[in-house]
Amino acid sequence: MKTTPSVYPALGRFFDNESQLANAACVSRAFAWKCLNGVDGKDFTPQQKRALMADIIARMCIGQLDPADMSLAVQAYESRANFDELFKANMEATK
Repeated sequence: MKTTPSVYPALGRFFDNESQLANAACVSRAFAWKCLNGVDGKDFTPQQKRALMADIIARMCIGQLDPADMSLAVQAYESRANFDELFKANMEATK
């Protein structure tokens, strides 16, 4: 994404814009923006987090990800239950 989200910085590596991320999570663009920026305490539900992980994994499997992003995608695949840990704490992934 053009601007790195403050709550989930590593998601910016996998989605070009908020609309693409919102589509993957099956939410509105406004809701996705609130979740990404921590507005009003909004956060993705467990189902939305699984949908985002599934989108990343699917794009990894069909070769749509940049090879530089593959290591984080593999981590996403291997740690499906640790969405927050992977995408909130993984600051080096946004570099």
